[in-house]
Amino acid sequence: MMEPTKSTENLSEMKEEEESNTVLVVIIVIALVVGAIALILAIVAMSNNGGGKQMIDVMVPGVGTNAGQLGGGTPAAGQGNDDKIWQLSFEHTGNNYGYIDDASGELRGFQIDLASTVCQIAGKSCQMVYDSPPRCWESQPGARPQGGDGLFAQYYDGCVGWVQSFDRPRTFKFTTAYSYPIKTVFMVKKGNPGGFTWTDLTGKTIGFVNGWAYDEHCIAREKDQITGWDLTLDQIVRYPGREQLYDGLFNDEVHAIFDNAGGWIAGDSAIDVVSNDILSCARDGLSVMMRKDNQMDTWWNPAFETLKTTTQWRSICNDLLDEHGHRGGPQPADFCVDY
Repeated sequence: MMEPTKSTENLSEMKEEEESNTVLVVIIVIALVVGAIALILAIVAMSNNGGGKQMIDVMVPGVGTNAGQLGGGTPAAGQGNDDKIWQLSFEHTGNNYGYIDDASGELRGFQIDLASTVCQIAGKSCQMVYDSPPRCWESQPGARPQGGDGLFAQYYDGCVGWVQSFDRPRTFKFTTAYSYPIKTVFMVKKGNPGGFTWTDLTGKTIGFVNGWAYDEHCIAREKDQITGWDLTLDQIVRYPGREQLYDGLFNDEVHAIFDNAGGWIAGDSAIDVVSNDILSCARDGLSVMMRKDNQMDTWWNPAFETLKTTTQWRSICNDLLDEHGHRGGPQPADFCVDY
């Protein structure tokens, strides 16, 4: 048998070396490809998150996320609001500037028309929600009025249709007023069967709507013309809404009621207004009331000023009669500022 020659051994070694080099090249190429992919993914991740840690927002309905992205909440210095849904609370006043439509069950009235238009001009997404007045502002007989938990707990960003009273600015702030200051009056049943005299409230029970600015503290500011202005607890009767206030009068639960002169009760044929107009319940007109740390006024006010320069503002005001006049309430020229 012949032994392998030197040349045969060299040829075998060369083949082994070539195979090793080929494997090495393949490994290097794979490593470069993997490295490139990893680098691209890292760059994309950094660009999407500003180079920081990945942030995950957890939304809790009714509370909001990261400066109130949903529901109430407070934007950080007005930033990050483009995708925020601004929630606005409305009450059922029953007249032409705020009521629940009997047929559809929807919120209707001047204030819905106004808010929808202002949000549109400002380019904001807004949701209109109904809530009872005490969730925005609450009054207890004999106690100082206070803010409601709807605003404190940030269920919504603002309460639409609240007058700028003398008490509320201590707790909340307001947008620019869109109405003139509200006049308030004493009212009784037609013919004044009880002989009520508004300038002397001694021993008389008076009905109020809970949370509204037309309260015993307003009456106390009229001490120069009203005897017995300092009502005792048993003279103060609170009702949850205007319908209940009306029923309380006709059920003889109170001698008289104290309410907005532009409300539907004042225009009811079964009612007599028995006092002068009282102007001391508000220092400015209806506005949107909000927490002092909420930034809604920073876009609402400019948008409202823009609205007033257009013919649409007069059209919205005219709809107090044209669209909503069947509910009663104020006249456009007496209600809308800069009409």
